[in-house]
Amino acid sequence: KTYVYKYEAFILGGLPEEGLARAGLKIRTKLLISEAEKNIYMLKLVEPELFEYSGIWPKDPAVPAPKLTETLHLSSRSPSSLNTPMVFVGQIFAPEGISTLVLNIHRGILNILQL
Repeated sequence: KTYVYKYEAFILGGLPEEGLARAGLKIRTKLLISEAEKNIYMLKLVEPELFEYSGIWPKDPAVPAPKLTETLHLSSRSPSSLNTPMVFVGQIFAPEGISTLVLNIHRGILNILQL
């Protein structure tokens, strides 16, 4: 059984007031979560897209980040393994060579899904 989620999120830095400058990333992807074994699930990102944001919030648009998207796309070919003993994610196992950026994006997505 595989669960499919459409995922879109902004990660912004700066003061949270309208009209002030902010910087960050926007991610848009489809998530596939499937059970590999009891309490172990696989997370796979499908067609991930990353955008950079730098400007006055919320007027300025997020700009595509092709290099970051390519890095995420290449790394997302192999799913990450999640050990979930109860309701929370305990450990994350990723293929050797996966970048810290991609692993942190996976962690961020999982943190949002746990809410």
